[in-house]
Amino acid sequence: MVTLRAIQQLNAPQPVQVRVDSGGMPAQVRVSPPALGDADRRTRRRGRRADRIQAIRSDGQWMVVVSIEDFWKINDEWWRGEEQEIERVYFDLVLKSNQRLTVFHDLVRDEWFRQAE
Repeated sequence: MVTLRAIQQLNAPQPVQVRVDSGGMPAQVRVSPPALGDADRRTRRRGRRADRIQAIRSDGQWMVVVSIEDFWKINDEWWRGEEQEIERVYFDLVLKSNQRLTVFHDLVRDEWFRQAE
């Protein structure tokens, strides 16, 4: 007998809070601890990047951005109208704790997200 599971989205972006400097660049980031999902449990069991991921997720405090290693902008689906348009600016950040984090600013919704790794 075959058991079917519900389809889950992989690498879904997680909401984050970002404080920007006077130039609009990320200066501080706060990542809320998410509920522990099946994918996180599998990652922990296998030991892949679990320490790094957990350290960023579990803090819940504002973390200082010491450098922006790269940033780029994506404009896509603009021909479908504002409801489906994708306009984002991505930032590859290095935090004071030497951890790396990729976040993006959704310019259409004016919201910030952590890009899943």
